[in-house]
Amino acid sequence: MKTHISILGRWLILVAFLTAALILICGCSREESKPVKSTETMLDERSQGAAVSLWIDHGFWPDGPGGPQPVLLIWPDGRIVWAEGEYPDQAWYEGHLPADGLGALTAWIDEQGWFDDPTLRRWNTGPDAGCHIVRIVFGHKSLLMASWHDLYEENPNLVATHDGIEPLNGRDRKNVLAGQPQDYQLFRSVWGQIRDEIHELVPDDRAPLESAPIP
Repeated sequence: MKTHISILGRWLILVAFLTAALILICGCSREESKPVKSTETMLDERSQGAAVSLWIDHGFWPDGPGGPQPVLLIWPDGRIVWAEGEYPDQAWYEGHLPADGLGALTAWIDEQGWFDDPTLRRWNTGPDAGCHIVRIVFGHKSLLMASWHDLYEENPNLVATHDGIEPLNGRDRKNVLAGQPQDYQLFRSVWGQIRDEIHELVPDDRAPLESAPIP
């Protein structure tokens, strides 16, 4: 009987010690932890004041770059830099937009009301999946959109729906997308228009860069 009580006492002491240690560790962690930056804040900091930026996030890739990587950036003074080719063998170039190039783009987006449409500020992607990101700043207004459909629909047998990536299994992609919710169809339509307009701004007159313009 005494042996049982002695063993029980030792276990209670051990549990109390481990509990106290856990509380101490958790308390220290809370004190030392730093606020997690939002993706929007992180992109703004890394883009170094760019008014327009396109990014690609390769998702979970053991030997990949980790996190969004820049593909194109345009600054308010009209300087534009962009990458051509696939990571990690991209070639970087820089050029300059016409005087009204950037202003016309952002004014057009503003006239469409897209800066003020909360349904467009969506992150259409899955856990650890790759996606493209569009970030545009216009005065006190901004737009952040992310989607995986351009990446995954490079495979002709896949379609990105409101619910996720699906095999077509003989279906027509346009017909599948026509049956999606209206807000999702709008998102993809706006995404495509903005993407195409940004790519149209890339000038023919270019100069090579030795490396990516931002870390």
